[in-house]
Amino acid sequence: MDKEQKKVINQRMNNSKMYQMGFEAGQSEYKQFILNILKGVDIADKKMNNKGGGTKAIRLAIKSRIL
Repeated sequence: MDKEQKKVINQRMNNSKMYQMGFEAGQSEYKQFILNILKGVDIADKKMNNKGGGTKAIRLAIKSRIL
């Protein structure tokens, strides 16, 4: 294997690592987004004195296009 082939292989490996890091970061951000939504539902439930598990708040959020 010559230097040029090694260079190409190293670039591909680096690209693969960067892709994986970006994917993992995106998954982490998505998870945090969902957790923030659920926290907002919990807060809305407390303000509405709803003890039914959040379905009322979720329906209202969907109807008002918050979600």
